[in-house]
Order: sequence, then C-alpha cells, then structure tokens
Amino acid sequence: MEEQGETRGWGQAPPLLVEHLVKIIAACPDNLRGIRDRALVLMHFAVAGR
Repeated sequence: MEEQGETRGWGQAPPLLVEHLVKIIAACPDNLRGIRDRALVLMHFAVAGR
C-alpha cells in the first residue's frame, strides 16, 4: 500500500450517503439473515455508528 501511496486509518471517513445505504440494503438476501443484516445496518445508520 505504501508503494502505491495509499494511506488508511488517517483522517475522517467519508460519510455514508442514502444512495450507498440503498445499495447495501438491496444486496441483503430475502431471508432471516438478510432481515437481521438490514436491521443492523439501518440501526447503525440511524445512530451514526461507524
């Protein structure tokens, strides 16, 4: 990573936009695990958890 000039873990993370959230939710399967995952993602988005 250093050779390519990438730095990770420094500075503020870019915000998660609603468009990103829609793509994440659409990728979840339509079963119990998908429902659980959607609930967790939406809860973290609601409380600004990262």
